[in-house]
Amino acid sequence: MTTLIGIVTNSGRRGVVLGADRQVNYVDENDNLKSKCPGAKITVGSKYAMAAAGVYYDEVTAFMKLHKSYDERNEKKRVEMLRRAVRAKVPYMPQINELNRGLMRNDGVDVDDLPTFLLALNDPMPKLWSIDEFGNLRVAPDDKKFEYITRGSGDEMASKYIDEKVKHEYVDPQKITLCTAIDIAFKTLMYVGSREAFTGSTPHIVVITKSGVDDYYKEIARSRKRADKQCLDGIKSHYEKNMKK
Repeated sequence: MTTLIGIVTNSGRRGVVLGADRQVNYVDENDNLKSKCPGAKITVGSKYAMAAAGVYYDEVTAFMKLHKSYDERNEKKRVEMLRRAVRAKVPYMPQINELNRGLMRNDGVDVDDLPTFLLALNDPMPKLWSIDEFGNLRVAPDDKKFEYITRGSGDEMASKYIDEKVKHEYVDPQKITLCTAIDIAFKTLMYVGSREAFTGSTPHIVVITKSGVDDYYKEIARSRKRADKQCLDGIKSHYEKNMKK
């Protein structure tokens, strides 16, 4: 019930750009969209960022809140948990499996509704994984022109949009810098959000590098509000001038 995108750079500074739409959807028992509101789908820590796609049950919201960076002691525990998951012989996060096993015990929950995730961790260098419903971690598939992963209800539309940009040479797959990755993530989310019912609102962008994790949720939201206000002020000014004539 959302669109997530993660992009790994292959030129310039090493990093991962994680993006998500900000439309939180409320559906009826037949999965029809009932209402929506803005909300964050990416949670960040000092060394990681995690994004969730799927139906936002209360348990999923609580799980994501647990991975926010509140204090140093708990933050170290979370980072160590993620380290164990990605460094395992078969990368695996049992906490995701436990979360979804619990959800499946609820009436009316279907496997397709279970949350999946994108994880970026900068320990020691920024890397990107997808996490499926069972807690299995996987890197980007080899059939992509560059390293990126899309997830959620807008998954296929987002991948097709990016592949078309590469095909028509709007994007050079050999020169994915941080700036290019930010541009691709933002434009892809805007494109999908204008065409897919369960994706929308202003995109949320997080940049993960060796030096840290930068969350641009508030900056982007504020800039969009300023742009809207400036546009409306210009329109109103036009009619205020005409009224004086």
